[in-house]
Amino acid sequence: MLREKVELLRRKFTTGLSSRDERRLEYLVWLIDQIEDPALAESLERLEQLAAEYAEVAARVNDAAEKVTAACASGSRKGKPRGR
Repeated sequence: MLREKVELLRRKFTTGLSSRDERRLEYLVWLIDQIEDPALAESLERLEQLAAEYAEVAARVNDAAEKVTAACASGSRKGKPRGR
């Protein structure tokens, strides 16, 4: 199908197409879109899922980093002698 589409497009822009070939090209474009849409939708759904998982992990890492920073800050205050 793709090869036929490419060939018809090549002819369209070089020598032109008959009305029969023009209809065939329109059909091939439609048919290829119908085949590709479900695969694309599935890929986008998986991408959305991965993005949500990434955001959750990023939030957890950020929370952990804030806790470590707070613990280090409070620990450094406890260990230092005053007045120096």
